[in-house]
Amino acid sequence: MCRPPTQDEIANEPSLARTFWRLRAVALVACCDEALFSFATGATHYPYLRTLVRCHARSSSFSGSARCGDADVVLQRGARLGGWATFAVVVGNVLCVLLWAPRIDSLGRRHTIIRSLGGLALGLLALAGAAQLDSVALSLGAYVVMAATSATQAAAAALASDSIEKDARQRTALAVVGGARGAGTVVAAAAGYFVLRRDLEDYAIPYAACAALALIGAALARGALPEDAPPQQTERDWRRGARALVSNCHRAAAALSITTAAYYAGFSILSSWGISQLGLAQATLSLVVLVQYAGMALGALAASLVGGAIAVAGGLVATGLAAPRAPLLVWALPPIAGVGLGAASTAASTEVGIGVEQEDQGQAQAVLLLLGYVGAALGCLLGPRLYAPEASVLRASLPFLVGAGVAVATALGLIATAPRSAGPLEETLLDEDSEEADPGEV
Repeated sequence: MCRPPTQDEIANEPSLARTFWRLRAVALVACCDEALFSFATGATHYPYLRTLVRCHARSSSFSGSARCGDADVVLQRGARLGGWATFAVVVGNVLCVLLWAPRIDSLGRRHTIIRSLGGLALGLLALAGAAQLDSVALSLGAYVVMAATSATQAAAAALASDSIEKDARQRTALAVVGGARGAGTVVAAAAGYFVLRRDLEDYAIPYAACAALALIGAALARGALPEDAPPQQTERDWRRGARALVSNCHRAAAALSITTAAYYAGFSILSSWGISQLGLAQATLSLVVLVQYAGMALGALAASLVGGAIAVAGGLVATGLAAPRAPLLVWALPPIAGVGLGAASTAASTEVGIGVEQEDQGQAQAVLLLLGYVGAALGCLLGPRLYAPEASVLRASLPFLVGAGVAVATALGLIATAPRSAGPLEETLLDEDSEEADPGEV
């Protein structure tokens, strides 16, 4: 008969519910920030950029642009503009890691989050102005501004890492923040559905409303988040966090960037591909993105690099080949890839949290997020170049298949480079070496 757990065992058990309640303010801020950021750069940016496409064709039917009536032209050019928009986000994130992220560890987590939300509001206001002026250049600049100040998620992960001992229990704390971030993408996709079903050709009002919400979020974060501890140093070198990440977690970092690139190679054109191949409306496809993000949020509660890469590959190839023949499968297959990416992201964040010291945690988490954005940019630049809206099923699904191939290669590389576990004899020798070592040696 099994004995019941003792009170000490219950207290040490990394309960997800208990950890969530402990980190509820951090999780709420992470959810709000990601919801607003994803609404602008994920849920609506492809339809919005399609409204900026210009050509000489005119049509009475809705093509997505008031200045071009050729739907194929709008879809293809809009997908390429979306790739450049994601590239602009990565440029902003590089600037964030270089200029903004070092302040996570020197000035404090809460201070960085408040300023980041203020920067997000400024970028959203610029995007609203770009929508009013029909300016591609100003839109790309607005994406750079939003991303250049987007240190909220890294600071939230650092707060979660600070709250728990540096052992396997950090997985639960980081899963709470990762799950909250995933929930934010779900909220963004849900809001996007109600916006996209109106077939807008001017997104100024939705983006201005998001800017106001970002300012409200900054005010709430100021009152809800814990006070920052006095910084141990007044100035820190951003390269220290990068070196710590590379030296301790290079395998996880490489896996995350490559898996993210594979994921976005296919799903960067999901909306355009669904319109051309499945005949679905863009509002309906925003619901597909919602369930895809829901899968990512669920996957964040797990942690598996190899399993995540395999799930990304399976979801991509199944979507590309099966959904055109059975459109209902598009509701089931994208979440599989989302689960995979969420699991890989949590596994990478966990390795960073355990392998990096607290004073470098913010910068290291920021570098990890940057690698994910770099992977997304590569995938979003690759996918539209492989996409042909007028092609056959196999040719049109090429971005999904190429992404699946990259994900499979990632999984094989992770298996080949897995650390070899020490056998009983090796463990004995290691123990003897530890006993014989001089305690005074460094």
